[in-house]
Amino acid sequence: MLYVDSASAVQIALCFVEIEVGSSVWGNHRFFSGWKDIRIAKMARPWKEEKRQIRVVTLNCWGLMYVSSHREKRIGCLGDELAKGCYDVVTLQEIWMEKDYKQICDKAKDVLPYHHYFHSGFLGSGMCILSKWPIVDTLFHGYSLNSYAYRILEGDWFGGKGVGLCVIQVDDFTVNVYTTHNTAMYAPSNVFSADEHFTHRLLQGYELSKFVRFTGTNSDLNVVTGDFNTEDNSLGLKVARVNADLQDAWLDRPNQCKDEPCCTVEAPDNCYTSTKTRFYPQHPGMRIDYILYNAKPRSCCVTCRDCRLTFKKIPGTDINYSDHDGVEALFELEKGRDDQVLEPSDEEGRLGVLLEMLPYLSDSIQKITRQRFCYLLVSLLFFLLLASLWLSGAFHWQTSVYARCGALVALLALVVLGLAALCIGVSVKTTELNQLIGRKREITLNVRRLESQLKNK
Repeated sequence: MLYVDSASAVQIALCFVEIEVGSSVWGNHRFFSGWKDIRIAKMARPWKEEKRQIRVVTLNCWGLMYVSSHREKRIGCLGDELAKGCYDVVTLQEIWMEKDYKQICDKAKDVLPYHHYFHSGFLGSGMCILSKWPIVDTLFHGYSLNSYAYRILEGDWFGGKGVGLCVIQVDDFTVNVYTTHNTAMYAPSNVFSADEHFTHRLLQGYELSKFVRFTGTNSDLNVVTGDFNTEDNSLGLKVARVNADLQDAWLDRPNQCKDEPCCTVEAPDNCYTSTKTRFYPQHPGMRIDYILYNAKPRSCCVTCRDCRLTFKKIPGTDINYSDHDGVEALFELEKGRDDQVLEPSDEEGRLGVLLEMLPYLSDSIQKITRQRFCYLLVSLLFFLLLASLWLSGAFHWQTSVYARCGALVALLALVVLGLAALCIGVSVKTTELNQLIGRKREITLNVRRLESQLKNK
């Protein structure tokens, strides 16, 4: 038996043998000729490359019980659409009801047999992933800052917002699929003075990028999806994308049209869009739902073949699948090459976005410090007022039943308000302050390291 290198084997094959190309899996490829058993050892590339396509879709389903309009009908139609088998990986947000999750999984079980729900917080994260291929591992990271517990009507804190990861085995490729749902928008997300949750979402984008950087090192492809509640011109998205070396599928799509808007929320053709609550009445909507991705060139070469909006109107009806539009992307994967030239990491870009974050963190630290002092001062005033009224006998000289009831209500109100202000100042604001200080120190450390690396180049 004779072993030759790749270049010599190609010449021999062209001159003397007929080539039979077998499987495109990596390994030895056999040539049949008059010579017996000429093998090519340690081939760097197969003769024929197998390409794998993955179609990913993400949708915020707006599945709040008693609040979301036509929820049951929309969820049922969504399950029917997924059951058609048009998508390989599906990431959903705001699936708050367990029965909705089970209904979708049951309807799509023939085409998306693997699924996982990320449990978190008091209400649950509302996020789940369905897959055509096996899910071999999962992980969830809850964001350190996520609105406030005392803002009950907003509900963000009770949902336990975070980022979920499913490791999916797609033939020979290991694909990390992430889904996230950031704190909701109550003002334009790119205006620091108007958006009280700006810093929270900014740090959520930073934590997301760190989570992807640390967990995506052993995968061939990373796909980050979800409702970022962050506009495409906001620093929060820039941090998530640049700090994790992620590409935007919408910007990389080959089917681009300069005049084509990408409005995943507040779209004029969405029946759930309210003209009274739109942030930008003069614009057709906002893009806050994304599909981002990156890959290791030496193990996986990925190309975005298509990216478009989906899950708009339910066929045959006048209602939409959700108050959001879905985003789908088609990726084409092929095996990488050991001699693939690696593009240098954008260290300057990472340094730039981290430096942009620091002033906002400093301003937020000063703001939260003042707020904590104010809450503690208010609680002290409430307790001093309560003590003075009690010592003066204001609650004792009441004779009528109604007066005593009124005095008791006033007493309880002062106690409750004083305790609430004390808890917010001692617990909520102190926790937020510590998180901000910790993240600022962490980012400052990364900035020094990046500056040192760039200086030594």
